[in-house]
Amino acid sequence: MRWTVALLFVGACGFGSPSRSGDDHGGDDGTGPGPDGSGGPAGTWWNQAWSARMRIVIDNAVPLPAGFQIGLPRDLDAAPCSGPRSAVRVVRDHTTELARVIDELGGDEWIWFRLAAAVPASVGPSEYWLYCGNAAAGDAPSNPTDVFDAYDDFDGSTLSSAWVKQGTVVVGGGGVNVDGNNAGIYSTMAYGAGTATDFIMQATSNALGDPWFWGGFEVAFTVVAPWVIWHSHAANMVWPEELRSGTNPSTMSRKPIDTAPHLYGVEHYGTSAGFRYGNMSVGSLSYGGTISQAMNVRLHNYQSGGTIQFQMARVRKAVAPIPAVTVGEVEARP
Repeated sequence: MRWTVALLFVGACGFGSPSRSGDDHGGDDGTGPGPDGSGGPAGTWWNQAWSARMRIVIDNAVPLPAGFQIGLPRDLDAAPCSGPRSAVRVVRDHTTELARVIDELGGDEWIWFRLAAAVPASVGPSEYWLYCGNAAAGDAPSNPTDVFDAYDDFDGSTLSSAWVKQGTVVVGGGGVNVDGNNAGIYSTMAYGAGTATDFIMQATSNALGDPWFWGGFEVAFTVVAPWVIWHSHAANMVWPEELRSGTNPSTMSRKPIDTAPHLYGVEHYGTSAGFRYGNMSVGSLSYGGTISQAMNVRLHNYQSGGTIQFQMARVRKAVAPIPAVTVGEVEARP
């Protein structure tokens, strides 16, 4: 998978400050859910050109702030969303369409969007809907900078000023290519607790046997505490690692690495961390204390014999536990 939208580096909120835009298609005004959790009367249908919808259900044990990014796993090759990806839309209150980003890598499909308003701790149907079923749909609002706090797909041939580089770093061929011998990049913006970063990493075959590369949160190019990262320091294997202080990092279950691109996620909560692989949670680590220092997003290749390519990096908000997001029953257009 390749993301093809370049990042606009503006403001002071990381790689770039996303605009808060929605695309209102002028659907019928909503009156809220009916007593059974359905969409209510037929007049609340957002746009009659779409034939099906599902209410998005958010199970969050803690409050979620406005702008929090919701990740919804959904098979977009199954009805009712098996048509063109442009027909997949996220709508709030039956009236306002929101920007959404679709991840497709390794067979997993996820839809991401931003909450337009804070959501209290709750379990149940939300004011957000997933609409599908319009073979003639035009382009959807899908700029990643409207969804994530920061985003870069490393498109083009130059590295943005939002990054600092060290060693041999070349942008091209679909990503930022980092050779071994202590080379890499880090974000000029540092991030505190309640932040996550996702990145796509792909290794060349000669980088697997002599690895030492990582991505996640760390302080500039220093190799001192603190850090919260996916780390490879054994052949053909990566695993999550955190170091709050001292010299003995905590690690957890490992994942094999090959020459295919994979999506990794690091969620920094302050006193613990969560880790994702292919958008799925693969575990967590408790710090046994607090990491209070802000850290940069760092993508690095220390002593690998080959090239590591990073094809995307983004920043989003994070809370523990991670909200569980599903959809309700399919409702057909009246």
